[in-house]
This record gives sequence, C-alpha cells and structure tokens, in this order.
Amino acid sequence: MIVNSIKLENIRSYVNEKIEFPDGNVLLAGDIGSGKSTILLALEFALFGLSKGVLSGEALLRKGKREGSVEVNLEIGGKEHIIKRTLKNVGEKVSQSAGYIIADGMKKEGTAQELKSHILNLLNYPQEILTKKSLIFRYTVYTPQEAMKKILLDDKESRLDTLRKVFQIDKYKKIRENTGIYVKHLRERVNLYKGQLEGLEDKKTELGQKLQALNVLQETMQVLLPKLKSEKENLAQQRKKLNELEQKQERYHNMKRELSVSQATLKEKLAYREKNSDEIEKIKQDIKKISYDLSSLKLKKPDSNLEELQEKIKNAEKQFLEANNSLQQLHGKKEHLEKEQKQILELDDCPTCKQPVSENHKKEMQLVAKASLDNISRQLDQAKAKKAKYELELQELREAKDLAQKQKQEYQMELQKEQLLTENTAEKQDRIELLNKLQEEIKQEIGALNSRMVELTNGLSLLSDIEELNERLPKEKEILDELQQKAHVLEVQRATLEQDIKNNEEIVLHLKKEVEKKEKAKQKLHKIQHYHNWLNDFFVQLMSTMEKHVMLQVHGEFNNLFQEWFNILLPDENVSIRLDDEFTPMIEQNGYEVELDNMSGGEKTAVALAYRLALNKVINNLIQNINTKDLLILDEPTDGFSTEQLDRMREVLDLLGLKQVIIVSHENKIESFVNNVVRVEKNEHISRII
Repeated sequence: MIVNSIKLENIRSYVNEKIEFPDGNVLLAGDIGSGKSTILLALEFALFGLSKGVLSGEALLRKGKREGSVEVNLEIGGKEHIIKRTLKNVGEKVSQSAGYIIADGMKKEGTAQELKSHILNLLNYPQEILTKKSLIFRYTVYTPQEAMKKILLDDKESRLDTLRKVFQIDKYKKIRENTGIYVKHLRERVNLYKGQLEGLEDKKTELGQKLQALNVLQETMQVLLPKLKSEKENLAQQRKKLNELEQKQERYHNMKRELSVSQATLKEKLAYREKNSDEIEKIKQDIKKISYDLSSLKLKKPDSNLEELQEKIKNAEKQFLEANNSLQQLHGKKEHLEKEQKQILELDDCPTCKQPVSENHKKEMQLVAKASLDNISRQLDQAKAKKAKYELELQELREAKDLAQKQKQEYQMELQKEQLLTENTAEKQDRIELLNKLQEEIKQEIGALNSRMVELTNGLSLLSDIEELNERLPKEKEILDELQQKAHVLEVQRATLEQDIKNNEEIVLHLKKEVEKKEKAKQKLHKIQHYHNWLNDFFVQLMSTMEKHVMLQVHGEFNNLFQEWFNILLPDENVSIRLDDEFTPMIEQNGYEVELDNMSGGEKTAVALAYRLALNKVINNLIQNINTKDLLILDEPTDGFSTEQLDRMREVLDLLGLKQVIIVSHENKIESFVNNVVRVEKNEHISRII
C-alpha cells in the first residue's frame, strides 16, 4: 500500500487541506504542535474508523464544527482506491457516519463497519480484527512515539499479551482459556453424572425384585383366568335357564291377563250391539211417525197473485188521490163564487170604471153567479161519489192483499215443516246405516275375540305345570346368586391382580428407565472423563508447547533483527543488547546489566526504534500476504538522537528498502537524506501545507 494523498476537512487544526505524498522517503517537517501527527491519525481514521480508547471522534473533529471528513487516495495492489469517512457532531457526541470507497471507477457506499470490513479485505488483514484494535497496522505501519515506548516499559505479561495479539498467536492462549472454561464445564458434568450414578446397583437390585414379583403376579393371573372363565360360563348358562323360566311364567300371566281383558271386552261389545239394535228399532218407529206427519200436510198455493194485488192497490190509490184533489179544487171554486156573490151585493161602484152599479145589474150578476154555484155543486156531488167509490175499491183490494199474505205465510210454513220432516227422515236413515255398519264391525270383533279366547284357553291348558314352575324359580334364583357371588369374588381377585400387575409394570418400567438413564450417564461419564483428561492433561499442554514453539521461532528472528538495528543505531562494543524470554530488552554495558530507564534519551529512542523496526519485519514475515509491507510511518523516531545517531538514520532508511517511508520529525538534518519534504505550519490555530 502507498499513500498518494490525504484530504482533511475540519480535522483538528485543519480546515480544508490536501496533502500529496510522493513515493520514496518523505519527511513531514514542521514545528512541534504544527499538526504533523494529525495527518497520521487522519490516515488511521480513514482506514479503520474510530476506535474506543484509541481514536475518538472528539479528538479528531475541529472544535466548534458540526461535520468533518477525511479522504485518502491509496495505491493497493497496483490499483487506485479512494476512501472517505465523515464525522458528525450530534448533541454532545461526535460519531462517524456513512462513507464510501471508490475502486476501479466504482463507488461503493457503506456504514463505518461495512467500510472497515471492505478495507480489511483490501489490506489482506484478518477479519477477526473487525471489532478490535488494528494492532497489525499499529505495529507494522504506524506506531505513535509514546505507544512504542509504552510496550517497552509495560509489565512483562501486558507486553506478552500485546505481542501475542500482534503476532496473531494469542489464539493459543485463547484456546487454553476456552479449554479451561470447557474443562471446568466438563468437570461440572462429571460431578453431575457421578450424582446421577448414585444408587445404580440399588436400583438394579430393586428392579430384579420387582421383576420377580411381577412374574409371580402374572403366573397367579394365568391360574385365575381359566377359573373366572368357567364361572362366567356357568353364570351365563344359569342366567339363560332362569330367563327361559321367567319368560314362560310371564307368558302364562300375560295370556291369563289377556283372556280376562278379552272376556270383559266381549261383554262390552255384546252390550254395545244390543244397545245399537234398540236404537235402530226406535229410529224406524220415528221414521214411520214422520211419514204419517208428511202425509197429513195440506200444501195449497194461494189463489190471488200478491204482486197483481199490489199493482191494483197502487192504481186505486192513485185514482183515489186524483178524485180527492178534484174535490178539493171544486170546494175552492165554490168558496170563491160565494165570496164574489157576497161582494156583488155589497158593491156600489164599479171597481174598473168607477161608475155606480145598478140594482138590475147586480141581479143579473147574482143570477150568473148562482148558475155557476149550482154547476159547482153538481160537480161536487159527482166528485164525492167517485171518491167514495175509489175508497171502497181500495179497501177491498187491501183486504184481499192481507188475505193473500196470510195464505202465503201459511203455505211457506207448511213447506218448511215438510222440509224439516224430510231432512229428519234422511238423518235418521243415515244413522240407521251407520249403526248397521257398527253392528257389522262389532260382529267381526266379537268373532275375533271368541277366536282369541279359544287360543288363550288352549295356550293356558298347555302351561298346566305353572305351579311347579313357580316353585322352581326361587331355587334357580338362589343358584344364580351363588354363581354371581363366586364370579364376583374371582372378578375382584382378577381386578386386584390386574392393578397389582399394572402398578408393578409401571414400577418396573420406571426402574428400567432409571437404570437405563444411569447406565447412559455411566457411559457419558466415562466419555466425558476421557475428554476431560485428554484436554486437561494433553491438549492444554500441547497448546502451550505450540505457543512456545512459535514464540521461540518468532523470538529468535525478533532478537536477531533487534540486535542488528540496535548495533546500526548505536555501534558501541561496550554495549550489547538482547531479548529475554518475555521479549524484554536486556542491556549490558561494560559487563553490567543496565535498566532501560537509566539510559540516556537518545539511547532509549535507539532501543525503541530498533524494537519497532524488528517488530515490523517479524510481523511482515509472519503474515506474508498483507498489503501494507511497502509502507512505514515513523513518528519522531530520532527524539534525543545525537548528531552521529542522526547520520545513521540515512543508513537505516537505505537498509529498509521500502517503496514509501513517511517520517514525522522536527529535525532539520533529516531533510538531507529524504527524497521529499512536506512542510506543515500553523498560524492562528489553522494548519497548512507550505
């Protein structure tokens, strides 16, 4: 992997800056605190994201900014890859959000975890470190200055744990720890199965006893069942025999009862037949009387036509009314003439001409009036005679009408009487027919009853031994009761035996299951004890041996490389260095062992750098396919170096022979033996590349 460029936006002291990195040895130069290490932290963030306890969002995002990002351009396996990660300040927490990777012109977006997984594949780093710190990168490519010194100054166990993880041989310790947990689990299971094995022999003994008792019960049952079967057969035969006798007795009583009922029914039928005969005779007498009454009826239609009389009365009433009206009119005329005659006598002047009326003229007028009155009187006499005639005629017609109505009513009454007598005769004839039909039915029923009574009498004569049968029945019932008692006793014995057998079978089954379970537990115990002993006595030791073997192999290579780099950086015949078994640097000066803390600053830095370079080489050799072998980043590798030691850095860089080495340093002399210099300055809290 080669770093081509890094673009920072709102990352610590950087606002918006792009840093180009050529191949070869590159120096990041600048004053202390100018922002050199920020570039390296940004590179680690772009590759692996935030890491709890190692790299936080609050440490990267520029203060007062809501968002920030890092974009790196890398060459991995000869291909260009662009990776971008972003930071967001949400509330009081800075977290990483989604980013992307561009490879072969294809952009792939993903979450922080998805990006890390993809980058681990690109770098050929194991996926096991997806959720862990990237120690391989930290101890091969980029190690902060203080982190390298820390591994040297840590206690032995912490240093060994770190190196196990870096060399990826911590798996042996993890296997031992997991094996210890599993062995503990197996030990618990051993104790569990031992507990389950308790009482196995007692259960076997109890099972044998219960099986023996079960056999005795089953044999007893085999003897009992034939006896019970025989008693049940005898009981069934006795029931059948008693049932036949009871049926015979019941038939006798039923026939006797039916004969008694038939006799009573016959008596009723005979009485009913006699009653019907009497009723028929009486009805015949009634019919004779009705016939006589019918013959006595005088049916004669009225002589006068009532409708014609009604019409004549109507005409007579009309004529009478006309005569009466004419009479009234004549009376009116008469009164008028008499009034006029009186007025003439009293008249002095003519009402028309106003001339005086003479006595002669009055007499003439009276004569005329008298003649008119005489004529009216004659007409009145004629009218009165005519009215009297019509009145008499009307009276006669009304009397004739009343007579005709009376005759009609009498005739209708005779007709109704005739109809009633005729209907009564028909009803009585119907009653006679019904009674005759009933008599025929009664005759047939009497015949059937007589036949049945003969059959019953014959049947009863065949059951003449009923007295003997009545005496036998109680004895047969006693025999049945005795047989039932015997069968019941045997049935109770069978049920008791059956329940005892069932109970014993359940106990035997339960004991068999317990014994079987304990036998299985015994087998499992032997198997688990074998696993436990093999894991505890052999496998754990094997893992320790394998770890030691690998660690020895690594230790040998590490020690040689450590000595080589140290001798290059600090060539002094009076000073020698080596690694002890726990990878702790052991320093001798003039034949005396010297503690690392007692060495000068430059010597400490030389030890740390030699350790760092040896560790880089060992890891790269151990993990052969990782794609970060061509890149090395050194953070202030010459802190406290003398001028001579600084000159030896040129030799170190030449011996490394890497495609790209990025050195962070404020030493001006290093500029003379690197290919390129990237200068960083900081003004008003903003870092820039100059």
